[in-house]
Amino acid sequence: MRTPKAPPLHETRADYEIAKQGGRFRRPRKGVTGVGTSADYHFRSEREWLYSMEYGRDLDRNDSIGGMVIDRLLDSILQDNGIRPDPCTGDENADAFLKQKWEAWAADPDQCDLAGEMSFVEMERAVLRSALVDGDHLALPNESGALELMEAHRCRTPSNTKRNIVFGVEMNAHRLRTRYLFTNEELSPTRALRKVSDTTPIDARDEDGNRQVFHVFDPDRISQTRGVSCFRRVADSMGMHDDIQFANLVRQQIASCFAIIRNRNEPGGLGNSQYGDRTTETSGSYTRTMENVAPGMEVIAEDETIEGFSPNIPNPQFFEHVHLILKIISANLGIPLHAVLLDASQTNFSGWRGAHDQARAGYRRIQTWFLRKFHRQVYLWKVRNWLAESPELQAWANQSGVDIFKHKWNRPSWEYIQPVQDAAADVAKVRGLISTLRRVHAGRGDDFDEIIVEAVSDNAKLYRLCRDAARQINAELEDGEEPITWREMLAMPLHEGLNVSLVATADSGSPGGQNAA
Repeated sequence: MRTPKAPPLHETRADYEIAKQGGRFRRPRKGVTGVGTSADYHFRSEREWLYSMEYGRDLDRNDSIGGMVIDRLLDSILQDNGIRPDPCTGDENADAFLKQKWEAWAADPDQCDLAGEMSFVEMERAVLRSALVDGDHLALPNESGALELMEAHRCRTPSNTKRNIVFGVEMNAHRLRTRYLFTNEELSPTRALRKVSDTTPIDARDEDGNRQVFHVFDPDRISQTRGVSCFRRVADSMGMHDDIQFANLVRQQIASCFAIIRNRNEPGGLGNSQYGDRTTETSGSYTRTMENVAPGMEVIAEDETIEGFSPNIPNPQFFEHVHLILKIISANLGIPLHAVLLDASQTNFSGWRGAHDQARAGYRRIQTWFLRKFHRQVYLWKVRNWLAESPELQAWANQSGVDIFKHKWNRPSWEYIQPVQDAAADVAKVRGLISTLRRVHAGRGDDFDEIIVEAVSDNAKLYRLCRDAARQINAELEDGEEPITWREMLAMPLHEGLNVSLVATADSGSPGGQNAA
């Protein structure tokens, strides 16, 4: 029996199809080479990088979906009060001092914003929006103690400069950022930046190694120097959606018109049948009789067929296709479509909860890199300023076991989707020592220290009011009447596991005697 000949070696290998050029189902992609490139290579031209930034801004500014998605995303990530610091220095007095200083600074636009317009909560919303839409944002700590916010296009590379500057960021051989170059702001709204060569260099760090430029962006690769708009993957889909919507709006306007098509069987005039008031119109030697049209009139055709025309606009496929495009856009930006449209008619409760649970993982990830790139840098800078000017804070910092810079962050959380079940789960975690009250409150964006102080204060106020009311009532009682205590005035809920029952006793004098058990 003849042994079959082995196939050639190149036919027996099972290679990765993605590594082969010219695949049957793979379209050619621009910028894909076989030599290996850094992330910055894909934006070789600063002009193209700036164009992508302006294109993203236009989608945020004018697109019917783009700006709405970013609004919903910011509402979910930052909510009302934003991300707040919680000092954990090891000394309660130092913690209270730093918290008070931060709240006073953050709430006053004249203190925290160099332009004097925004509070810190408003600033963090503007910075995050720029970081998402533009790709990145830069904030400069000023000697006055306020922040100067710099939009991404201000950091530019001047002409005739060294090769280790990428879009205004100078780096060393290890990609450590050493300087940022900023252009002068053009205050006139009718002008763009005129002289890119007129740049002001700012060192990335001061002499002590502290950051002097807070560069806020979320890189996809380690070799990425500047950020890219969050719309980069869906720009074409958003343009397609906008075009489809416009085309169907035009078609809908056309469909709003009506048409009557007359198919005459034989030539002839209107005959003797009269449909309404008639008028005669004469032009030269030609005379024609016209019927006036009135609402609700009945037309009886004479030797002709009248056919109406009403197009089906939009067609059924339109809704499915538009819904698919919107889902692709929402999924790429990390937010459920029903949250974007504020419409839950296309899902049920389980679908709503599952989508939001998954989206919240993305919200937390954005919160993490945002507070690391922006909030933490701002807080450390402010603590250094307060430490330099406050002898009291210096004394606390010199105490043993005190770390004056140690802190954590209270992030915004999200309301319970099933309040009773979710609250019961938190109680079970604390009882089972799986978590603590402090961590449970921090996970919901609440400050544990504030809550316990408020809870005790509220209980004390309730007790005093009930005690004073009981004393006043007892002073009004006549002889023989049983006095009351503050407990009768304070209707507090019973502790879990404690039951109250009503039973008759022998000395009560009636079946209505009361006894608590």
